[in-house]
Amino acid sequence: MASRDLGIRLAALGKPLVWNGQSIASVLGRVVATIRRFAKYVTVGAGSTVTDFATLWILTECFTTWYLISSVSGSVLGMLFGFCFNKRWTFPRSQGGMLQQFSKFGAVVIMGQILANAGVYCFVEYMGLHYMVAKAISTTAVLLLWGFPANLLWTFRPERAGVADTSTRADKRSQR
Repeated sequence: MASRDLGIRLAALGKPLVWNGQSIASVLGRVVATIRRFAKYVTVGAGSTVTDFATLWILTECFTTWYLISSVSGSVLGMLFGFCFNKRWTFPRSQGGMLQQFSKFGAVVIMGQILANAGVYCFVEYMGLHYMVAKAISTTAVLLLWGFPANLLWTFRPERAGVADTSTRADKRSQR
């Protein structure tokens, strides 16, 4: 249901419904939009995870690479997948140029990977978990608790009315 439809229906009740100085319809519309964006983020995250885990497994099992090197390699490929799809699909109306957003996305991913790989190491070395189980637990926790909020609020901050567009013409052409 669109927030406009919701506002019309709520206004039909006769009294303006306001919460914290904003109409309930406006607040609910933003909540619904954030839930949709989160669902897209999770979907892109699933694709990134498949890329990441496939790389981890192939390098570790087929090429006998140390699991932490395989994990970092998978993370890099997963990051590239995630940036491309999040930029185009999850956060298409974000402010800032492509290079600026990629730099921020990279910083979020690097911090997330430090946290996730520390978790992988602890789960494997101290708890005796299989490296794939450790990676699944650690990555999921970091993506949900760190990745989405950081990318929503910093990397792909949405454009706002009255905010100058800082992207270049080349950035806009690459977004088409």
